[in-house]
Amino acid sequence: MQETAFKGIRGQNINSLCDTIIYSSYDVSKLNTVIFPTMAGITNPDPAYFIRRLEDQNFKYLYVLEYVISGKGYIESGNRKYTVQAGDFYLLNRYTTPYYYPDPEDPFSKIWLNISGRFLNALIYTYQITEPVLVVHDESLEVYLRRIHEELLRYPIREAERAYDAIMNLLLDLFRQIDHVRNKPPMARRNPTFRQITDYISNNIILEKMDVDYVSSYFYMSYSTLYRICMKNVGLSPKHYILKLKTDYAKTLLSTTNCSVAKASEVLNFSSPLYFGKVFKKYAGVSPTNWKSRRSSAPNSPKAEPAPAGAGNCAGAECCAVGNCAAEKRTAPTRKREPRAKYCVATALRGAKGCTVRREKAAVRPQRRNSRRPVSIRLHQDQPAGCF
Repeated sequence: MQETAFKGIRGQNINSLCDTIIYSSYDVSKLNTVIFPTMAGITNPDPAYFIRRLEDQNFKYLYVLEYVISGKGYIESGNRKYTVQAGDFYLLNRYTTPYYYPDPEDPFSKIWLNISGRFLNALIYTYQITEPVLVVHDESLEVYLRRIHEELLRYPIREAERAYDAIMNLLLDLFRQIDHVRNKPPMARRNPTFRQITDYISNNIILEKMDVDYVSSYFYMSYSTLYRICMKNVGLSPKHYILKLKTDYAKTLLSTTNCSVAKASEVLNFSSPLYFGKVFKKYAGVSPTNWKSRRSSAPNSPKAEPAPAGAGNCAGAECCAVGNCAAEKRTAPTRKREPRAKYCVATALRGAKGCTVRREKAAVRPQRRNSRRPVSIRLHQDQPAGCF
């Protein structure tokens, strides 16, 4: 869907002419469905902007989610006055009638979403957001609102329901992060140094979710801030810096253990060994296979000692423990198949351990077709009956 922008309105209780509305859909019958976005847009700086919510038909359904991009503003609700500025996210709960407006000298710019539905009610209940106005400071929360805007613009308004699943997943991640911020993290995770960021990535390099979004949310910073720190210190974007640290870890893994290239790719959560090989060659200069062979053939390089049988000598301890180790199978001595022991039914019935009587080949007369004569078997005279 192509982006179609609408301008805001001006009235007695609202002046939103500075709004750029990217999505608008209003149907009273859908306000209490599972999820129903009613409006989304961006507020540009304007000292004359203000909104005063009233107790109308939207009063008990509508939630307002907004993130301040720049500037400063105020929210009045009941007897309290909240000050919001760049990096603040605020949620206006349902059943509230706030009055919010920008600072006249430094008017805010913000991205926002108006939404209703039972899914939002469940999130509010689950995370126990009982405040009429919730304000948290977290620069990473801007990403979620922008992604929701992208999903709303992906389809025509008549087909907006096709985006609802993705929007619900984004809202779930958004509220998880809000709850994370509300738990008052230690100050060490605010304004971290580059060394702290590097140590955290290196110590958790094998986590499945170790990516740019995970790191920025952990340290409560936006992508732009993380990007600026990485470029300043190593000249790489956060994504490429994480891949470089993964390559450094893979070098050690391949040099000091018997881990295969495929196993290293799996441990570091690459999508495939082929992609792992491309990344490794980009930052190490050689393919992982060549790196492993060179290090193992170098005279002064530490060689990984083979583990004893059953202790994990190839793809992990689990492999050898269950007898599936290919390396162990290659070195295992072959055993000669012993002849199958004769078993005597008659002797076993008498409690003996086995039959020691030699068996001769029985001469069997060919049986004629349709002949009722029994087959005669000639046995050794010393062989008891029932010995096979």
